[in-house]
Amino acid sequence: VELRLQRDLLRCDFSCNGIDLSVFNVHLKSPNQPRWCLLTASELRAAECRLIASILRDFQAQQPQRPVLLLGDFNDLWPSQALAELQPAGLERIDYQGSDKAGTFWPAGLTIDHVLANPAASRILVRDSALIHDAASLRRGSDHCAVSVDLLLSADQSSAERTPSASS
Repeated sequence: VELRLQRDLLRCDFSCNGIDLSVFNVHLKSPNQPRWCLLTASELRAAECRLIASILRDFQAQQPQRPVLLLGDFNDLWPSQALAELQPAGLERIDYQGSDKAGTFWPAGLTIDHVLANPAASRILVRDSALIHDAASLRRGSDHCAVSVDLLLSADQSSAERTPSASS
């Protein structure tokens, strides 16, 4: 049986101050699973991650110097067996400030939303800029707190100019 993404993989390309950036947004399979389903939610997420890793490897092979972020609702803790399937894409998880205090899935205090960066994106990442926005106002319309990361626009790491935040 050929498995596919349960939800689309969105790619947005940005260019500013001579730096190009591609941001992929995911929303992987939720832990909820109907009884009739033959595979577990974790098995489906692992299959989605294998497909995403393949897509990202192909994309990065065509543009090896391009900064790439993969972010969104992974519906899983890091690291997990399912999310380990992303390793062939060469992305590293960005740690959040305050993640020891707040999760992104606020009813349970779990961090299931993640920001992953390839080496080129890590080089323009503002150190310690990844945040979980744990505001009471965010809890009115969602069960997730927004995550964001600031990226340095200049190739000069000492520059103070920053992009608008990428967030999920």
